[in-house]
Amino acid sequence: MFSRIVAGLADLDDAGVGASADGDAAARAGFLEWVFTLPQDVRPRQAARDVLANWEDDNPGPAVSAFLDHIEAATRLVPAPQRRGGAAGRRVVH
Repeated sequence: MFSRIVAGLADLDDAGVGASADGDAAARAGFLEWVFTLPQDVRPRQAARDVLANWEDDNPGPAVSAFLDHIEAATRLVPAPQRRGGAAGRRVVH
């Protein structure tokens, strides 16, 4: 699936569309397709690391580069949400 998505994005780059909003939208759609087609037992973060570790093209086009940016973002940890207090934080305990 990954190679098919990259090939499609490379075709957009070759056609000169990769640097446009259409190329960015295709990169986002390609990333979502890649994530949602991963096997259920594969963690997206580890799959993204594996993809980046095996990537060999040093000069991808704009659409492929945007896709790889989404892949790289998937390797980062998302901070856990923290409560900001709400009504309970504003109450004064006597």
